[in-house]
Amino acid sequence: MIGYEPLIAWSPDGKTLVPNLAEHVEVSPDSRVFAFRLRPGVKWSDGQPLTSDDFVFWYNDVALNKALSPHGPPRLFITEGSPARIEKISDLEFRYIFKSPAGLFRTQLASGMAPALVQPKHYAVQFHERYNKKDLTERMRSAGVSAWARLYGRMVGAQGSDAGLWTNPDLPTLNAWKIKTPYDGSATEVLAIRNPFYWKVDKAGNQLPYIDRMAFTIIGDPEVLKLMTMNGQMDFVYQPQNFGISDKPFFFDRRKFGNYHFIPLNADVSAAMVISINLLNADLVKRGVLGQKAVRIALSLAINRPRIIDIIYTGQGIPYQMAPRPESPFYNARMATQFTQYDPATANAILDKLGYRKRDADGFRLLPDGRQMRIVVDVRTDTKQQIDVLELIKRDWAEIGVNLYVNAMDSGLYLQRQRSNNYDAVSNVGAGGLYEMLNPRQYVPISDAALYGIGWSRWYAGDPRGDRPPLPTRLQFALYDQITNTPDPAIQTELFRRILTISADEFRLIGISLQSGGYAIASNRIANLPDTMIDSIIYPTPGPSNLSAWFIRSKSR
Repeated sequence: MIGYEPLIAWSPDGKTLVPNLAEHVEVSPDSRVFAFRLRPGVKWSDGQPLTSDDFVFWYNDVALNKALSPHGPPRLFITEGSPARIEKISDLEFRYIFKSPAGLFRTQLASGMAPALVQPKHYAVQFHERYNKKDLTERMRSAGVSAWARLYGRMVGAQGSDAGLWTNPDLPTLNAWKIKTPYDGSATEVLAIRNPFYWKVDKAGNQLPYIDRMAFTIIGDPEVLKLMTMNGQMDFVYQPQNFGISDKPFFFDRRKFGNYHFIPLNADVSAAMVISINLLNADLVKRGVLGQKAVRIALSLAINRPRIIDIIYTGQGIPYQMAPRPESPFYNARMATQFTQYDPATANAILDKLGYRKRDADGFRLLPDGRQMRIVVDVRTDTKQQIDVLELIKRDWAEIGVNLYVNAMDSGLYLQRQRSNNYDAVSNVGAGGLYEMLNPRQYVPISDAALYGIGWSRWYAGDPRGDRPPLPTRLQFALYDQITNTPDPAIQTELFRRILTISADEFRLIGISLQSGGYAIASNRIANLPDTMIDSIIYPTPGPSNLSAWFIRSKSR
């Protein structure tokens, strides 16, 4: 990550919000109006000043533009089904005005899931139909695209996308570094260089960042990444999905040779791994079977979690479903522990009682249409630990007559299959163990990252491709809308507890073990790093940890 420059940011410890691009925020008593005053003197990387016009442009001409944002502005701008308005007050002041209270808006602005909310108007208008119709045709022809929105997305970034940041070196940025060698799909390294107009300084008045160049090595094979790290070829590696607990002893033994140390990660992840059953499977027979809660209970009871924890997680962890972590104020013991006991006899009995008694010659149960009960679980090739877990679960499910097929693939195909609803189940980490209200997708499907019910999230967003959800899910949506529409934290907390209760009742996801023992690896030549880091998409590691103040020691210790 080369930048984290929201209006309001997380403090390094992740406990409070601090001013960033905005030096002052004023919120109306009813949480309907949010007025911002920008810091004077902040400039884009090309030297042009940051003004309120850049925020107004992004909101009105990108977020509200149907070509660039076909599904409307981000959810954080919606209350009672209506988008907020933005008003320019002065060159450095503007405000968002909501139809009803936006209770989470201020906190959502600091989240790593929030869009940047700003683009350099002086640069972006040359690719925008409203401002430059005359030259767009030639620009599109040169770029080999047929629609101006695709050109804009590539050169600047459409709503919710930072594609331009990584692919267009000419795009002005507010980050500490700007891209020099972009990612073109085949690059083996992306190079970023110091932003000469970066606005932050240290306590002595020295301009940041201290580090002049950031090189991001593109590595497709996690085993190659491990070897490069052990050999001291990497300065900082934060890839908790690639480096498992079982890898830590090997890294430990090579610390002196590789000249690095560990940084413990305080996980926002709940379950180290979650299997998301697609409850809206395009295969209607499988949808009918896997949509039954009792089937999911049987699949969960059949998993030998103690064996997985011993073999894969080296004894670190406890059986755990997708639920808030024990240290969370939203911890729910029933949700965390239900159906985690290893009980294949009960699992078999449940499936027999449901009528899935017939088996094929290999001992696998049959679906109602006579096909084998086969569940294809998609998993990324760069998450070897999850693949190893699935291989063990495959043996467990075979004992109850269910054939699990481990479908490992690259991240591009992994995402493509999800977008086209072409999957039975997906393996991933269980994000949302902390900061749950800001990242609730595992409990209530408010985004396409809710892999158990993408169609429901689309329905919630007003997308015509969506599927009308069942009553419990619709009730969750109504409760979440109430949360976002009230400024009262106590009411928000009570409403979210009700969402979690429904989620526990529905039992949509199958968790394996409580995430523990996560770590990043940093070279000893890099200084000013924190002793611990938060592992969360809400707190976009390592962005809030004052990355621009890291520096290279004159002699590594």
